[in-house]
Amino acid sequence: MASSSTSKLGPDLLVISPKYRPDRGGLSDYTFYFLQNFHELFPERTALLLTTASESIKNYSKDDPRVLAIIPTWGFGGLRSLTACLLQKKPKTVLIQYVPYMYGKAGINFFFPLWVLFARLFLRQRFHLMAHELFHPSEFSLKGQILFWSHLWMLAVLGFASHAVFCSTKHFAFLVRIVTLGLRHPVVLPVGPNIARAVGPYSLTPKNIVLFGSAHPSKNYSLVLKCLEQYFKADQHSYRLLIIGQSAEDIKSVCARSNFSLEKHFWEHTQCLGELPENKVAEIFATSHLSINYFVDGISLRRGSAISALNSGVPVVTTLDKKSDSIFFDQPFMFLFPPEEKLFRDALLSFLHSYKNLEAEALELLRKQAMEFVDQEFAWKVIVTKYERYLK
Repeated sequence: MASSSTSKLGPDLLVISPKYRPDRGGLSDYTFYFLQNFHELFPERTALLLTTASESIKNYSKDDPRVLAIIPTWGFGGLRSLTACLLQKKPKTVLIQYVPYMYGKAGINFFFPLWVLFARLFLRQRFHLMAHELFHPSEFSLKGQILFWSHLWMLAVLGFASHAVFCSTKHFAFLVRIVTLGLRHPVVLPVGPNIARAVGPYSLTPKNIVLFGSAHPSKNYSLVLKCLEQYFKADQHSYRLLIIGQSAEDIKSVCARSNFSLEKHFWEHTQCLGELPENKVAEIFATSHLSINYFVDGISLRRGSAISALNSGVPVVTTLDKKSDSIFFDQPFMFLFPPEEKLFRDALLSFLHSYKNLEAEALELLRKQAMEFVDQEFAWKVIVTKYERYLK
């Protein structure tokens, strides 16, 4: 509970995020864990959340007065509510959790960045920007160009209007520096795990491979599924595949979009578990030998699904790109392969045939090293403590 003097002066921090629990997803999870740890680590500071006026969020947070689910829309229709909140609460700093697609249809919303600029200039409000995603890739299509330039303009205005900018990867920080003409020097804050570590002990028999997270095109599920189907055809006994977050119908839809189907031997080795509570996901991680996390742009500090696996001690197979963050290089529990499809497939198949012979003691050492790595670099208390230094 904030002191009366603190309440009178206004909260130290007002976090803006269109997504929050019970909705699940990258932005919702990040906001939830960020605030949870902020409240625990800095009880002397006051932090509020300003979020969407959805019935699900209101019901979930009805007993928490620090959650203000009052914004009807993040476009023009919500500007009055945004302004009224600043005038009433008088926060010292406003932290914007930013993914363009969360603020408007197709991620296009010119009103919100202009409102931030207005609030800085005329309300003297202090803003921080946490840029989780920047803009749609530039594509040789009318739609792609409209999205790219719209998102680029939004990012530039938000960057210029913010007193400090934070990014989830070094590559993003480099791009923001360019977009803001070198006037902003972003601080890199990684994404923390969105699955808490289970308390064991748990059995590592049978040998589980886990796929966890969304089937976004950037994760090329169809390639991973084809690789595993080929592996299971050659090796009928070594591994069991557990797919979390996707049902069997979801996986069949992924295959249909890529014009292929999985044969019977694949399904004999696979369980599609769909959406699961966090504690169940943690228990599965605790019993898994390997997580496969393909990313078309390579592993980076913002890849929460891979970081969550590492947090539970699961070694990770993933991709290495020129934009990948160097912190993942030369880690014994990270197996980094090229993202090009043929190279990745050949490397993964060869790796699985050798990894199945890994001794139990060696696996336990990898698991211990992975958890220590996350505790040191990605623990939420590390992320939040680093951010808090920039608050007044």
